Amino acid sequence: MTSFRLTKKLTTENAVITEADKGKTIVIKNSNEYSEKVHSFLNANNFRILTKDPTKKCHNLIYETMQESSLIIDKIQINLLTQKNALPPTLKAQLKSLKTHIPIRLIINNRTRLA
Repeated sequence: MTSFRLTKKLTTENAVITEADKGKTIVIKNSNEYSEKVHSFLNANNFRILTKDPTKKCHNLIYETMQESSLIIDKIQINLLTQKNALPPTLKAQLKSLKTHIPIRLIINNRTRLA
C-alpha cells in the first residue's frame, strides 16, 4: 500500500528516485531537471546519438575473428567467450549529492540484461 502511494506521489510531482554517488542514499529529483542534467553532461562531453545500433555488427566481427583464430582459440573457448544475445550497455546517472550544484556521475552497465 505504501509503495503504491509513493509511486502515485512521484508521478503527480513528476519526480524520479535515483541512487546518490556515495553514501548508499537515494535522491528524489524533478524528472525534467534530472533529464536536463544528463543531456547537458552528454552534450558537454561530445557524446552523440548513433543512427544505427552497432552492437550486432561488432559482435559478428569479434565472433568471425575468433573463428579465424582457431589455432590460438579452440571452438569450446570461442563458445564460452561469445555472448549469445549481445545487447548494448545501459547508462544511468548517479547524482553527487555531497557536492555543490549536484553534478552527475555516469554509470555504464555492460552486464547482460534479462529480457
